[in-house]
Amino acid sequence: MSDIKHFGVAYWHIEHQIPGIECCCSHPVWLLHKPLHKASQVHEGLLPCESSNTFNCNDKAFSFAKYTSKILQSIQAGKQLKNDYLPILADKGYVTKGGCIRRRLLATELARLVEELGFPYTELMPESERDYKYFSNLLKPNVNQHPFKHLLLAYCLSDLNVAQFLAVKPVLNRSLKPDPTIIEAQCLKLLKEGHSMAEISRRTGRSRCYIKTLALKENVEFESKPKIITKKVKLYIINLAKKGFHRREIANRYGISSGSVEQLISSCPDLVIWRRKCKSDSKRRRYKYTIMNFIKTHPLASRQDCKRSNYAAFYWLYNHEHDWLSTILPTAIKGCRNQRVDWKERDRKLSKQLGDLLSKNTESVTLTKLEQLLGAHGWLTRYRHKLPTAMTIIENYKLRNK
Repeated sequence: MSDIKHFGVAYWHIEHQIPGIECCCSHPVWLLHKPLHKASQVHEGLLPCESSNTFNCNDKAFSFAKYTSKILQSIQAGKQLKNDYLPILADKGYVTKGGCIRRRLLATELARLVEELGFPYTELMPESERDYKYFSNLLKPNVNQHPFKHLLLAYCLSDLNVAQFLAVKPVLNRSLKPDPTIIEAQCLKLLKEGHSMAEISRRTGRSRCYIKTLALKENVEFESKPKIITKKVKLYIINLAKKGFHRREIANRYGISSGSVEQLISSCPDLVIWRRKCKSDSKRRRYKYTIMNFIKTHPLASRQDCKRSNYAAFYWLYNHEHDWLSTILPTAIKGCRNQRVDWKERDRKLSKQLGDLLSKNTESVTLTKLEQLLGAHGWLTRYRHKLPTAMTIIENYKLRNK
């Protein structure tokens, strides 16, 4: 409005085009975004919109805009700006005696500044008060970083020192990322007000795909000029999706991508639940047929054979249709123990050896001593319960020699 009053027409200001700056440096109002509908370069007749609807910004955002304008004027005047922050940090008290940077204090102050600015969250801002990586590359020499990051750090250091920070500790949220429910409500509000998806994307930081999916899900009309996916095609796609067609098949029929089909399906929660049920039922029928066909073609197969040959089907049915699987599988074969040692025969042979050994011995003996004489197999100590005849001979010998 000031340009119209003084010059008769509004024009583009260079200081308004600085990436990341959201308010005017001359008037404490938020800037309005105007999308380029043709090419990205400036074309004839492209002038700012003459809108009287302005919104006042906060004092911190206005101060930051004026600071960036002064930096821009210095660059236009040919001054070389140095990005050596270490002397400034040392002067402000952000460097310890050992030469280390107080990262926690600096990151916390940057996070507080971003909260006070009230700008929409973008990748140019620190994610939280523990985002040390945000300014680590800014402090390194000869490392290219986005100009907005340098502006934010320089402005933060312009009127800051550790003494001020330690005097009043700010209470901050752990994360600067907004609540998803708040962003969703904001997107729906802007959609109902008739804003374009590009404008909503800039204001909220969400992608156009997210905004479009949200609009379809909530049945909110939005401005679009579809060439292929018209309203009639949408109805056909949803109808085929209800019948259980695969999204790749639907996409091939109408010459669109599978992602577009998935986006339309996701906008209908009931349809998503129905397709999930259809997929589960289809898998159940297919796996049941696989198991039944295997049992029919292999009548002598055991349960283990069935599991090894149809691993995926067996375990899916085991987890979801356990009762049905138990009734259809072959009868479980009871395992039989392989008796590798004939203890009766061993007891008979050992009894004969003990009889010959004890008949020649006149001294008292123990089980351990007898084990050594017989070869130290551990039979008399570990498996004496399986050698009743041999143990009877030993007990009788002990009674006779008492």
